[in-house]
Amino acid sequence: KNLERFTAEWSGFACGDAARSAYDTLAAAALAPVAALETGKRTKPLAKLLKDWKDCPTRVKMQEALEADLTAELEVILALEKPASRAQKLAAFAKAWDGTSAGSRAGEELAKLAPIPK
Repeated sequence: KNLERFTAEWSGFACGDAARSAYDTLAAAALAPVAALETGKRTKPLAKLLKDWKDCPTRVKMQEALEADLTAELEVILALEKPASRAQKLAAFAKAWDGTSAGSRAGEELAKLAPIPK
């Protein structure tokens, strides 16, 4: 938290740039063990990292990795043959991952399965 505050206060100065670089290095070190996990087992750890780390280049990588994993998980759900099972899993996925691109897509796919009557 102190490093975050320091980088914000000293933005545009050499010491602020160095602190921002150090912050990104720390974020990359935090990401490394999570990135080493199998796809499908790292969505919750990635989501936690995104809450813990603020704007830096490594945070963008975290977000991209999370969206890629969620998209893969969503594709598995969309491949389910039984519409009732697919709808149930889509609803849970959309609720759990609200605010992500994959969560939005799950909501859209759910709406296609059970269109709202006019």
